[in-house]
Amino acid sequence: MKFFLIGMPGCGKTTLGRIAADKLGIKFVDMDSEIEKVEGRPISEIFSRDGEGYFRNIETETLKNELSSDGDKIISTGGGIVVREENIELLQNSGEEVVFINRPPEKIAEDIECSQRPLMKSGKDTIFRLYNERYRRYRRACSTEILNDSDLKSAVLALIRMIRSR
Repeated sequence: MKFFLIGMPGCGKTTLGRIAADKLGIKFVDMDSEIEKVEGRPISEIFSRDGEGYFRNIETETLKNELSSDGDKIISTGGGIVVREENIELLQNSGEEVVFINRPPEKIAEDIECSQRPLMKSGKDTIFRLYNERYRRYRRACSTEILNDSDLKSAVLALIRMIRSR
């Protein structure tokens, strides 16, 4: 089975996914890293040179590739995977587990450096705006929600418990 982690940039998808995959002995895939490998450049450059639309096209193709791949794995998606309705439908109809890592925007604002994230360069206020814009989409796309509002260990344990129960 595949476990797709969705949620805001900085919510912990990659960190939680890597740790859980390591503890469970299954593969971990970070879709943003895969896109950077294929494109041969960082996502920030893709955004600045080719625009968000170009990036979203690649993101959708990467999602389709992961959905059709074999094996058990945890897949960290980009924070904007739910921006496109097509991606929500692909996730909902996949038969795979879609896990919303819900980290309150106040906690994200405490933890991340906005200048390194293409859609957050204008500052921490963007975190709250994006959260409000995307929250319903994350909830609609997911089959499970894990609240990541305290320590990392608790969130990792919740993710591992959920995966083992499937």
